[in-house]
Amino acid sequence: MKPSLSKTITIALCGAQPRIGTTTQSFQLLQYLQIRGYDVAFIDLSGNGYIDKLRKLYGGVEKNGNCIIYEGIHMYHSVLDLNESYQYLVKDYGSFQNDNFNEISYLEQDIHIVCSGVKPNEIFEVSPILQKLEFNHAKFIFSFVPPDNRSAILKQMTNRAANTFFVGYNPDSFSYDATSNKVYRQIIGDFLSEDLVRPSKKTNLVAKMLRNTKRLGSILGSRLKTLPGILTLICVYTIFLLTILFKTGVVNF
Repeated sequence: MKPSLSKTITIALCGAQPRIGTTTQSFQLLQYLQIRGYDVAFIDLSGNGYIDKLRKLYGGVEKNGNCIIYEGIHMYHSVLDLNESYQYLVKDYGSFQNDNFNEISYLEQDIHIVCSGVKPNEIFEVSPILQKLEFNHAKFIFSFVPPDNRSAILKQMTNRAANTFFVGYNPDSFSYDATSNKVYRQIIGDFLSEDLVRPSKKTNLVAKMLRNTKRLGSILGSRLKTLPGILTLICVYTIFLLTILFKTGVVNF
């Protein structure tokens, strides 16, 4: 069933153990939704004080009421702090092993994601979660898995194989890895609806991209009169056109 405009979709992430990339995946998933034109916010429920540490470490961090903004990402310490309404909330619940892990709240969300790894000190930590019936519908993300090892992991996941996904190495949470587009699209599934994209945002995005395309085309057209220049111009326009189609959802990815 497609979500309605009146409902905020909540996505809960937890790690099978500490320091397994849960926060990184939270921001990657959030940025995927942003790219598609949705209004999204990050809620830090991990108990690790991530937002406060980010403010101390990075420059360019802004504060608007209870909202902390960095790289265009809205972050909150609690849903009670929300300054505005959002179409999606990405909630980082931290490690499943933490004493303060709020399992009840986690399971109350619309989408459940568990982050894990495949190193000897990681792979066995997911077993307690697999044994819990409450997590039957959870999606599992494994990071840094070589392609030739993935079939073995899927076999070990048995009846959870269809809900098992792999993402690559990404050391920067705020640098989106577009190779994971398909993974996030499959994870969100029916909760991803073009009806939720706010028209004004989509219109502004397209207008901005078209202006950039026209400006770039004028520059290239005036400087590149040769056949290679013309071919370059055609390639640039093609890339921009495909980008617009992706951004506006005319072409799904």
